[in-house]
Amino acid sequence: MNTHLCAFRYEVQKKRKSVLDDMCELISQRFVDRNTNRVQCGIVYCFSRSDCEKVARELQAAFNQQGGVRVAIRHYHANLSPEEKEAVQADWSHDRVQVIVATIAFGMGINKPDVRFVIHFSIPKSLEGYHQETGRAGRDGREAACILYYSYGDCQKMRSMIQDNQQGIQTPPEQVQCNIESLNSMVTYAEEQVECRRVQLLQHFGERFNPVDCRGTCDVCRNREAAGMDYEMQDMSVEAQKMVELVQSLNQGKTANYVLNVWHGSKNQQVLKAGHNNLPLHGYGKDRGKNTGSRLLRQLMQKDVLREETFLANGFSSSAIKVVPAKARQLERGELKVVLPVITSGGGETSKSGGKTRQPRGSTKRRGKAGSVSPVRAPALKSGMNKRVASSVDLDEIEPIDLTNDRCVAERKKKK
Repeated sequence: MNTHLCAFRYEVQKKRKSVLDDMCELISQRFVDRNTNRVQCGIVYCFSRSDCEKVARELQAAFNQQGGVRVAIRHYHANLSPEEKEAVQADWSHDRVQVIVATIAFGMGINKPDVRFVIHFSIPKSLEGYHQETGRAGRDGREAACILYYSYGDCQKMRSMIQDNQQGIQTPPEQVQCNIESLNSMVTYAEEQVECRRVQLLQHFGERFNPVDCRGTCDVCRNREAAGMDYEMQDMSVEAQKMVELVQSLNQGKTANYVLNVWHGSKNQQVLKAGHNNLPLHGYGKDRGKNTGSRLLRQLMQKDVLREETFLANGFSSSAIKVVPAKARQLERGELKVVLPVITSGGGETSKSGGKTRQPRGSTKRRGKAGSVSPVRAPALKSGMNKRVASSVDLDEIEPIDLTNDRCVAERKKKK
């Protein structure tokens, strides 16, 4: 086990329209040296160069208007001149700047020991990138926080960009698929609400971690223990097959949200108009709870049984869930298993009828120990920071994606 990870507190927070308010409040509450009344050293990673500049500008303005807390915030990205980059790095290294808002261009060769937080304003492209970027915190061995603000909309933008790269610069399909798989792994990590985040992260790199050793230093373990919940590793291969069948019965032309609505038995106007409330699998997953259905869908995408394809329809970006026939056949023949951690007691998911979710056989029970956690609640700030940042992204503003994911390509070659 990487002992450096033990000093980290891993958290994923929902990225709301008020994300900048939330971030400002979080930093003010948790990362201020009360002796000097100054914000501690930290990095905020963003998706694009324009995001970096806007987030840095508006966070600084918010702190200035709030008063009382001292902080200097600067942005950093590949379009800065060498002289500008050097000046920002020097100011940050000598504590003249406390917070850097940056793209992935920042951090290589940086070894500042007292970084107390790394915040991801946007989802990273892969767990490898996330691991590398969060690894810049807490190098002095003291406690540090790694906080990801997650929105599935960010994932859709990233997936669309990867697919656009395939068409624009003729990236080999194998490399594009590797990057999609890496992104799917990141989404699975971000959406997990049952299994310890350290278990997920280290498992991705072929390492083992006993969740008891987390001791509440990730949000999942804290939340689970606060609710007194147990969980089991459950084989959900049968449910997975049924979800694939549902996607096929929807002619592989519906969004993830629509698939889940039918799966959970929704009778909204769109479902009724299409007559999908009459499908045999309508409501098949309603006894499992919405969270489990969503996690099952993401797991099938991670295993490449299902894929989400993005496209333009009437000038707007849309998406559809598709079935990968070869992988679907493996699932049907029992050659591919789908196993998920599922809450089994003490506040587990309930169905709409109020009963506990059904539990299949062949499960392995686990229990986590942790403390409590309370969500961030941010007041409205005078700076007007509730505006959505980068609702549409200029691809020229984004740092280049690594389209030669060596680890992913190597693994795919092994499978052949």
